[in-house]
Amino acid sequence: CEAPRLNTLIRQPANTWSNLAFVVVALYVLSLGRYGRTFRSSPPPSPLFAKMSVCFAVGCVIEGMGSFFYHQSLTYAGQWFDNLGMYLALSAFALYELSVLGVFSHRVYVQLYVLVNCLFGYMIWVYPDMRRYNFALLLVGTVGSIAV
Repeated sequence: CEAPRLNTLIRQPANTWSNLAFVVVALYVLSLGRYGRTFRSSPPPSPLFAKMSVCFAVGCVIEGMGSFFYHQSLTYAGQWFDNLGMYLALSAFALYELSVLGVFSHRVYVQLYVLVNCLFGYMIWVYPDMRRYNFALLLVGTVGSIAV
């Protein structure tokens, strides 16, 4: 971790600026979601894959900008956005896999993504000490659903 610099506008410069890479990843993922590959000549992906790509890209942007804000300010609000971005990105994969497995229809993917992440956002804000455990459960569940 980078030591905080007190009495400056940006408390952790290296951590702050490096988070913009998440925004670059989001732009790349959006191109994959639209074209299936980085080349326009490839066939379009499935509608579910395109939805997952957009949701994952949204998570990457919020993670990048939220973590940028957190390391710039070192505030609780910044930490909340930083954590929420991680949940947004990972839950896009978890819900994609559950939809592919037939747990729910791909038609409700975006609505479920918003609902689940509103719940995660609430839990992160109200029960901040549980965020690591909840994220670990989400990670294990996502990896488990991919392995099935």
